[in-house]
Amino acid sequence: ITTNYDKVLDETTPKGIEVFSNDNPFQQVQSIKGKPFLYKIHGDITNPNTCILFKSDYEDLYKGDKSNTQTLRNFLLNKTLLFLGFSLDDPFITAQIEYLYGLYSDYGNKHFIVLTSQKDLSKYHVKTIPVENWNEGFDNFLNELIEVKKNAKKTVKSSDTVEEVDINTIEDISVLESI
Repeated sequence: ITTNYDKVLDETTPKGIEVFSNDNPFQQVQSIKGKPFLYKIHGDITNPNTCILFKSDYEDLYKGDKSNTQTLRNFLLNKTLLFLGFSLDDPFITAQIEYLYGLYSDYGNKHFIVLTSQKDLSKYHVKTIPVENWNEGFDNFLNELIEVKKNAKKTVKSSDTVEEVDINTIEDISVLESI
């Protein structure tokens, strides 16, 4: 999910990954079902009518039972999100997080944010992953993520049985932590 209007991420998105904007409820449903995607929630410069620029645009995008609001809520509730280059200072996004965690009594997924400073975002159920700087620190962080992805299948010993587990399919963070 990106709030950027530009085409930078479009150019680097792997082949076969659908790129769509906030005016495409069909692709929103496909992304909820698990199809890989790049969701431009605040619009796309190639279609200026979709770009969220003014406070009234934000209010319109996030109010009521619109597909964008429900898609974002679905991701926040059912997926673990890693926020990169996003400060969580956006009151419309944080309002969605607060709404969900109030509604579901803190049972939703935890999320993560990469920042160059420690910031307490626990009220949004977001854990800060500090990097010393964006040059070396972020590269090291990305290399660690790549290693985790490469080693996605781990052998887990439980009692007397050994089984292969694909950690990409595990949604409960406590299970991952125990592995």
